[in-house]
Amino acid sequence: LITRPSESGETLAGALESRGYAVLHQPMLSIDFVAGPPLAVDGVQALLFTSANGVRAFVRRCDRRDIPVLAVGDTTAAEALRNGFDSVESAGGNVQDLAALAKRRLDPAEGKLLHPAGSAVAGDLAGLLAAAGFAVERQPLYLSRQTEALEPAVRNALEDGAIDAALFFSPRTAAAFVSVVHAAGLGEACAKVTACCLSNAVAEALSPVAWRDVAIAAEPNQENLLATLDRTVTDTGKDDSPADTAEPFDLLRTGRAREVVDRFGGIRPMAAKLGIPVTTVQGWKARDHIPDNRFEAIRAAAQEHAVDLTDEDALRDAEDAAETEPAAAETSSVPSTGPVAGSAEAAQTPPGPRAASPQTGRIAWAALAVALVAAVGVVSHPLWSPLSGGGSGPSEDLAARITALESRGAPPAGLPARLDRIERRIATVSDDLAKTAATQGGGDAALSKIGDELTAARASLNTLTQRLGAVESGISQASEDAALGLERAQEEIAALRETLAALGDRVAELEARPQGGGAQVAALAVATGQLEFAVYHGSPYRVQLDRLRGLAADDEAMAAPLASLDARADAGVPSTAMLARQFSQIAPDLVPPKPKSDSGGWLARLRDKTMALIRMRPVGEEGENSPITRAERAIDREDLPAAIAALKGVGGPAETWLDAAASRIAAENAMDALRKRLADMLAAEAAAESPSDSGPKPSP
Repeated sequence: LITRPSESGETLAGALESRGYAVLHQPMLSIDFVAGPPLAVDGVQALLFTSANGVRAFVRRCDRRDIPVLAVGDTTAAEALRNGFDSVESAGGNVQDLAALAKRRLDPAEGKLLHPAGSAVAGDLAGLLAAAGFAVERQPLYLSRQTEALEPAVRNALEDGAIDAALFFSPRTAAAFVSVVHAAGLGEACAKVTACCLSNAVAEALSPVAWRDVAIAAEPNQENLLATLDRTVTDTGKDDSPADTAEPFDLLRTGRAREVVDRFGGIRPMAAKLGIPVTTVQGWKARDHIPDNRFEAIRAAAQEHAVDLTDEDALRDAEDAAETEPAAAETSSVPSTGPVAGSAEAAQTPPGPRAASPQTGRIAWAALAVALVAAVGVVSHPLWSPLSGGGSGPSEDLAARITALESRGAPPAGLPARLDRIERRIATVSDDLAKTAATQGGGDAALSKIGDELTAARASLNTLTQRLGAVESGISQASEDAALGLERAQEEIAALRETLAALGDRVAELEARPQGGGAQVAALAVATGQLEFAVYHGSPYRVQLDRLRGLAADDEAMAAPLASLDARADAGVPSTAMLARQFSQIAPDLVPPKPKSDSGGWLARLRDKTMALIRMRPVGEEGENSPITRAERAIDREDLPAAIAALKGVGGPAETWLDAAASRIAAENAMDALRKRLADMLAAEAAAESPSDSGPKPSP
């Protein structure tokens, strides 16, 4: 499935068909080229093209082909060459790569750069180059509108599961596809489709849909994307599974994908550990299936991040079966007993079964029990030896480690499962010890001591396991909360992107109008919004200020507000929140002014000097009249003028804060004046566009 606009999609379809693919074409954006007079390109040292549609739009409005071209990628560069440009160079990547290429090849002093573009652009090319001193003029030459519905053939193919892969070249195209697929109720149908994406940003835009798989090109260009498609289809079509190098009791073999994802800590943690898009893991969990060709990568990530992929159920069944074998042998009618291999008795006794007396059987089983306990004692020596004398026990060591773990974060993955297996083995040994003791009439004192020590170790491990469970539970809840917050943020970002795209379309329509005034007002409105955003957040705004000043060069009403913003353009104006934090830091050091004594005696002067050495904040009714308290109350309700009025005369650290607050108020007043001027200009434009009731009707 191709989702590119018509003209680019047709070129791509030819490339795919030459590789043997059957192609469906569903453009997600329609391109409308803006008509207008020939473009003025005098003084332009180079053209910056970020899409093939930008090339097509430019050649419709300008006959010049001698201007050097810098293209974002190879496809755009090929389109420029097809249209006869003399000098074309490709950045082979994204907007950042194009900006870097322009900085290497061009000189800001040689003239401005022209960026023929659409109504919506990805990345801030002008901002990236403005920091290096370049003047970039973006010229919207075409409008891109989102497709509202799927074509019947594409809809039917999705419903029938006939689409194996879909190609996505831009976040906007991807977001448009998600929108129309959800509107058609076909979100689940995408679970059979592999999404091949040009970049991580494209894959992120596709995240609201669960795909069979999401593959991302190694480099953001068409050649790498098609290579990714080839690999994906080859992997999907393989009949033979890759060699299975799994350990016994491997959870991946069971097909329980949801449990595998949970072992990694959830969808997003697993995606991060594997270095793959979140949507890929989301699709595995939704379908409860992980493709076999992903097993080796998952096992490698599990080993790297200490994730236990043991199938606990199968392991428990195997251990239970092994534990019941001695009991089955004990109930055999003819127990097989004999000398120990390698002993003298074994050398003298011919092989073969023989009947044993009851006494011999009891001795043999007692020996077997002793051997079992001895073996367990050797293997578990690090656990029980400290308990039998000297040194710190395992519970103290593990307790210290878990205490550090509780203060740090997530426990080592798989530790609870390993502790659970140790507990079960300790329980088995303890039961065997009890049986042996009963059979031997109390047993050996050493065996009894080991059994007591192992029982104590099991109790200690039980306590530690409970603490680990509490740590895991808290971390799991925190992970879920973080994932929920991230999902909400992604939804808000998606909504903002749609809003920005709509605003871009509107601005492009205004800029495309024949009347010069409409385009000027639209450009001023956008530049003013960018300036206001920087001023509001307390960021430096020199670039935005100069841009707006250049656009408003002929507007005297804007000159004064813009001039008042010059002083702090490089450092920025502190926001209200910044001022509140600064005041809370200096408030303890502020001293309210004290009235001078009416008496000029030495006693009054001594009192004034003594009080000047004391810092205090009045309370009660007197506190309500304190200038510092009044300033605090004013700042809390974001009333900066009232706070400034309250602090006049306080002096000290308050002076610096008062200057910063005054600059904030001056900046807000300047932005108010700019907004008012824009409103007046928009009203005048609207009045000019509205036909008079008494005048002639406009021709259709």
